[in-house]
Amino acid sequence: SPYKDDNFMHLRRIEQKYKPNSKYMSLQMDINSNMRAILVDWLVDVGIQFEFSSEAVHLAVSLTDRFLSCTTVTKGKLQLVGIACLFITAKYEEVNAQELKMYAWITDNTYTKKHILRMEQIIMDRLHFYVGGPTALSFMSLVYSLTRSPKKLLYLGQYLCELALIDNEPFLSFLPSLLGVAAYCLARYILGYIMWIDELNMTGYTLEDLKPAINSLFNKARDVAGKSAGSISEKYSHPNFLRVAEIELPEILIICN
Repeated sequence: SPYKDDNFMHLRRIEQKYKPNSKYMSLQMDINSNMRAILVDWLVDVGIQFEFSSEAVHLAVSLTDRFLSCTTVTKGKLQLVGIACLFITAKYEEVNAQELKMYAWITDNTYTKKHILRMEQIIMDRLHFYVGGPTALSFMSLVYSLTRSPKKLLYLGQYLCELALIDNEPFLSFLPSLLGVAAYCLARYILGYIMWIDELNMTGYTLEDLKPAINSLFNKARDVAGKSAGSISEKYSHPNFLRVAEIELPEILIICN
């Protein structure tokens, strides 16, 4: 529909404003990509336990990255930043946002309610209260909604977007819109459909634009195939998500129209 096309382009215009600095890790003294990956895995797990939507978790990771783009954090505070970001996004995204004490409890009471509220204030202040912002997942879901595709394709696209959360390099260097469309195209390919369909022209991207992101997503999916990628593999091996994490991947990737 024209409305959804307009919505996609509107989100593309505003995503620049919400984009983290893809190189922020080089400015951090005390934390590294590996610690971030552990935090992401934990946030996905908390999202499962709290029965949050995937979008809330993606938004929390995006918020974490945006905060870390402008603030240096010690490793003892990284989990606090993550849980405070989930607390913030749940207020916006979730009907069932959970009580504050649950957020403290889920950190094994490493942090108190007061710690979380204080960190929430610091984050909101640093980010000038810009909390929203589209994620790769929101773009992927929007593209999916424009096409008549089976549910399995939606879940596989979600799974690929979620795998991309784990590694800041290379995935933060791609715009969320590009990554979302790339995840949708790769999901089509894995399920045996042609990668590109005419409906995708409205994204403003060509398959050529998407190649690097599709390649990175494919390599990541192959990396984790057959071995556990922690919470994400577990989540998407569940019947609720049609066990898309267990789908046999093609040996090679051929990107063509």
